[in-house]
Amino acid sequence: MNIGESMRTKLTLDHSVLTDIQRATLDFDWSKRQFNLATRVSYDSNENWFASLFARFSIGAVPTALDTFNTNRSLANSGSFVIRIFEDQNANLEYDPGEPLLEGVKVDSVQSRSNAVSDINGLATLTSLQDQKTTDIIIKQDTLPDPFMIPAIAGISITPRAGFIDSIDYPILHGSEVDGSLTIMTAEEDEIVGKYIELELLNSYGRVVKKTKTEFDGYFLFTAIKPGKYSLRVAQESVESNNLYDVSSEIIDLEKGGMVISDVQMSLQQKKKTAGFLVSVGQFTKSEFLHAYSMLITKKYRASYFEKVVPFIVEKNNKQTLALAYLPSIELAQSECKKAQSIGINCEVTAFNSYK
Repeated sequence: MNIGESMRTKLTLDHSVLTDIQRATLDFDWSKRQFNLATRVSYDSNENWFASLFARFSIGAVPTALDTFNTNRSLANSGSFVIRIFEDQNANLEYDPGEPLLEGVKVDSVQSRSNAVSDINGLATLTSLQDQKTTDIIIKQDTLPDPFMIPAIAGISITPRAGFIDSIDYPILHGSEVDGSLTIMTAEEDEIVGKYIELELLNSYGRVVKKTKTEFDGYFLFTAIKPGKYSLRVAQESVESNNLYDVSSEIIDLEKGGMVISDVQMSLQQKKKTAGFLVSVGQFTKSEFLHAYSMLITKKYRASYFEKVVPFIVEKNNKQTLALAYLPSIELAQSECKKAQSIGINCEVTAFNSYK
């Protein structure tokens, strides 16, 4: 019979046909994370009594918190790790006296498939970690007491050692938010909303930490941002696909956690469309072939043609075109193509729109 989640009892009745002895045995087990306790009492028909008591627990010390903990597992035969989880109010990534310790936060040891929950002192204790087997330690963000809280670090990797208790402080921050809207000035000088434009948030090291896309009305939102200085820019792919100028980035200063910066206005300028005609001598999917062909024809026809004409490369739709000229009318383009054909260079004229 189970009594609650941690206690179990068992009554056993035995009869020996060889000795004609009857025996009654009562077992009681109490298992907690802190200890295991097992007792057994038996009595037989010869009036013999038997009683036993078994207890198992281990006590460990946490140097960083000047605290102790106990567990029902052996600390001598496996590794242990204690995580102190606290709210980092000044965002210095260190525990300062008086900063709140967080209770009820779940911690997972990924590779060892074990977990722990922080107590009233913010301590989550992982035990029975396999000796010398590296494991990742992560915080379950949905167990943090405030939905706007975020771990200051993505996670840590440790290598436990048998009989050794390691510990670390794990800072938790309040995430900040940035929202705003984006508009585009078209080549025709009309202002439109910048819908579905990809934006990037870069940290002080120039590394992209978050991405988002504007909505149909140009609105954008970044959430769960750690304290620091950031720059907001349009992703290069969106710059090219929407024919925009390379725009300067907006500076966002989030010096402390929990800040909300609203109504950031971004305005972009679209390049003007120019219709013309391209005189091309070949289209390539690999740049190595294009450069080899360019060197071949410029060396062969340098004296008769390429002293005045400088070939250039046009990239579009993951293809590269080697071109001789870009001219405003088809007549001029065809005339230039005929000059090249007269000395043996194959070329063709195609309509091509450029932006400037």
